[in-house]
Amino acid sequence: MEKLDWLEWEFTPQYLEFKITNWGSFPSYIDKVKILRESDLKILAHEQGTASPFDLYEHTQLRAGELIPCSEETVGETEYGEKVRLTGVIICSHQSSNAVIENAFMDAIIHEAEIIYDDSPITTQIEWIANFSLGSYLFSRCTTRQQSVVFNRQRYGGDRDIVELDLKKHHSTTRDHFRCDCTVEDKKWSLVVGEVSKEIASEEFLPGFIEFSDIDNCLPPEDTKQMILAALSFTFGRQLVSVGSTSLSKDNERVSYTVRTVNLLGEQASYKQPGRPPVKLDIPDKISFVDENKVSFILNAVVEKMKELNLEHSFYLVWLSEFSPLTVKAAHLGAAIESLRNSYCCGSDVLKTTLLPKNLWKKIKKPILESFDIAISLEPKIQEGNDIQILRRKLESLHTKSSNMQYEDFFEFISLKIGEVESYALNERNNPAHGYRYSPETYQDLIMTTDALYTLFNRIVLKITNASDFYIDYSTYEHPVRHIDEPLGGPEGDGCPARKQKK
Repeated sequence: MEKLDWLEWEFTPQYLEFKITNWGSFPSYIDKVKILRESDLKILAHEQGTASPFDLYEHTQLRAGELIPCSEETVGETEYGEKVRLTGVIICSHQSSNAVIENAFMDAIIHEAEIIYDDSPITTQIEWIANFSLGSYLFSRCTTRQQSVVFNRQRYGGDRDIVELDLKKHHSTTRDHFRCDCTVEDKKWSLVVGEVSKEIASEEFLPGFIEFSDIDNCLPPEDTKQMILAALSFTFGRQLVSVGSTSLSKDNERVSYTVRTVNLLGEQASYKQPGRPPVKLDIPDKISFVDENKVSFILNAVVEKMKELNLEHSFYLVWLSEFSPLTVKAAHLGAAIESLRNSYCCGSDVLKTTLLPKNLWKKIKKPILESFDIAISLEPKIQEGNDIQILRRKLESLHTKSSNMQYEDFFEFISLKIGEVESYALNERNNPAHGYRYSPETYQDLIMTTDALYTLFNRIVLKITNASDFYIDYSTYEHPVRHIDEPLGGPEGDGCPARKQKK
């Protein structure tokens, strides 16, 4: 097998072809499958068969655009004997043959393709990621470590296509990676996280990697890796996505590798977006250096609460807001905060939806409604109708708490001080959902409001995970660092646009 770099990163017009041994999602007459990586990191498959015509009525699961369950794997074998597995197949086009034309063609988008060389023991896994950056607004660029090595993964061509680790040069500082430990469900994983060299991938994708080392003959499962990736995304303030992974033996030879279709929100725009970490990640007095201990602490604190708080869903809503039109950003950020609030308070009586206990309200409601009916009967100009009935139903729900009241209970419960900037920003979250039309002159205020919601989300995560005692206030010019108990805006009151608009 030649030039397989593209399966991990690079675009190439060359195909990887294999014969099918288990058809899975594809009809049985398909003989061979050819897969390739496109320039936008999507994986395409082209299939061709000659046994019989393609019939949608016989293969209803292959309707155009339908996602085939990942459990229905397509398995095959290359001419060199490597095993190939395809999952997450979406049929994007098809052409049925007729009685004259015997060939049948089909195009599909593949979620994941795995190529397995052999069953050698795996000692290292490298997760390749896109949209990783140690630059831009993220001040940190280096890590300090006595006699650390330059960490560079270099690929060499050939039938086995070996990936080697360069340990030749020694420096007191390094600019391409940092190290940290992460504990997931009482299991500690040692990680190396860094940027990929130009020889491996194009810089336009902001490529990076996470290397997991074997501990006690064990490597992290896929869900653990995705949890760590989500926590790192929060830590660095940008959505990191997996491009694929490589499994290595103790001799650094590839045992297998996986390539995935990249689903990055914002696509090309996301690569140009500066990172907005929740806290400064630099070492005090050395603003160009990553504090590995700080990164590890935040990472572990967030991962520990990941499942309990359903944080991956909340993070997704935040990244969605980053690349949504300005006029709807607040809605997505509001949904992320509400999801976080509800997950944290689930199973407790903190978020009460009513002001009074049910039995007590039942006793009070009756005389209120009776008084209302008497008042209506004494006013001859009021006609009984739908409007009166609507007003009466509103009286029945007087004891219902508004969402803003529930937020007050939530912030009090987690001991998070909220100021005028946060309060106004939370009120703004519902406007997009109700079709509010913003005028161009309000856009600057709206930007500051959405930045306040983003910062508030970060504050809540840091507070309930105990990840940091400080946060970056993105609602304030020059983005100052504040104590977690200090509201947005600070003593200089940089929430002015929001307050002026509110008045």
